[in-house]
Amino acid sequence: MKSLLFCLLVMLSTGCSYKSYTSKVGKSTHVTGEEKLVTIATSPENNIVTSASLGELMFTVEKRGKGGEIFITHSPSTDLGFPNTNKWQHTHNYNDGVSGTLKVYSHPDFYHGNIGVILNRNGTTYSEKPLVQLSGVKEGRRWQVSGSGNFFKAANILLESWGLRYGGENDGVYVFEILDRRDANVTQVIQRLEITSDKFLEGLFVRGVMLKGLALDDKGLIKYVIKSYPNEKH
Repeated sequence: MKSLLFCLLVMLSTGCSYKSYTSKVGKSTHVTGEEKLVTIATSPENNIVTSASLGELMFTVEKRGKGGEIFITHSPSTDLGFPNTNKWQHTHNYNDGVSGTLKVYSHPDFYHGNIGVILNRNGTTYSEKPLVQLSGVKEGRRWQVSGSGNFFKAANILLESWGLRYGGENDGVYVFEILDRRDANVTQVIQRLEITSDKFLEGLFVRGVMLKGLALDDKGLIKYVIKSYPNEKH
């Protein structure tokens, strides 16, 4: 009878226990969002003969990048939702013998940091149950998470938007205006350029854009080509 009771207790204890593959790191590090990436959108394309009349935009440059604030589009199967703040930290590592060493991130406002999310090296969630309990009697317990793509994402923000406007010709001097276009409702001239006709035909750089004139002003109309734009930067 005693042996049967002992076996029953062992079975119950085994059924309520979880295998933990996590270990606490020596020094935690905060999440700051995705690696900053700057992309450049331009118009018109390179080496396309283009014309512009008085007061018309000749080309535009727009730079966008990832901001430092992170946000999360995934949803946990727990009662609490994921906090969208930069208090997420890499506090633990996970290794089940198959996964290799993966990072586990926790947040002080998400179950007091006692439940973390296991991420693959590419930033996506690990397995169908990436949520793991990091401490307590049920350490190692797992939960599902719904969502796809990188767990931590950063907002796409407008870093810079400007264009060049043709301001006319006077006695062989060509006027160009650099416009700040970050606010679509406000036109602000941030720089005025006065270029000789020879320089216009020879070609010039305007904030990293190579502009080359093809035909001088004819009744308020000029022809030109964009030879190159600034390269994308990382």
